[in-house]
Amino acid sequence: MRRALRALATAVVIAAAAWMWHDLPTPDDVYAPFDVHAGMGQQATGRPIAAQVTGVRIGPRVRKQQYAPVLLDAIGTWVVVDGEAMSTRADAVPTVELIVGPNTYVPTHRLGFMPMVGSLAPGIAVRGPWAFDVPADLVAPGRPNMTLRVWVGDWRQDSRLVFDIPLDGPRVQRSDLIRFEPATQVGT
Repeated sequence: MRRALRALATAVVIAAAAWMWHDLPTPDDVYAPFDVHAGMGQQATGRPIAAQVTGVRIGPRVRKQQYAPVLLDAIGTWVVVDGEAMSTRADAVPTVELIVGPNTYVPTHRLGFMPMVGSLAPGIAVRGPWAFDVPADLVAPGRPNMTLRVWVGDWRQDSRLVFDIPLDGPRVQRSDLIRFEPATQVGT
């Protein structure tokens, strides 16, 4: 009889543990970033970084002006996001990604340099472009919005800036050639 009661008690404890296991939060719920949302032209300020998206240029070719000038064709189409960023606490290197449709893109390395990637200093804003090579059909006129995300360091349990970019917005320009200028410092 005691063996049967122990077996029954063990089964009840295992069933209760399994039931509780399914109600535990996922790692994304526990270690998620604190998203700070903004639209184009609005500044978003998180704990380690402040940034703003000032415009977007979409086109099949980029003319790079810095270092060795060159004309580059996109594999899909270029999406150049013009913005401004500044660290708020200490020197920091931002991480950037563009979400277009179901895909996530990082800035291209095909230009030979990364204009807005590098160390940001507190109090000194840097203005420049981030360039992404994305499939043309994902940014065709009439498509839904895309999202730019910017953060510093480990995104878990810290601020991540999230910019909503409407593809048919007034700050989105489409042309056959995009002139790509180097980043510049804009304030102290």
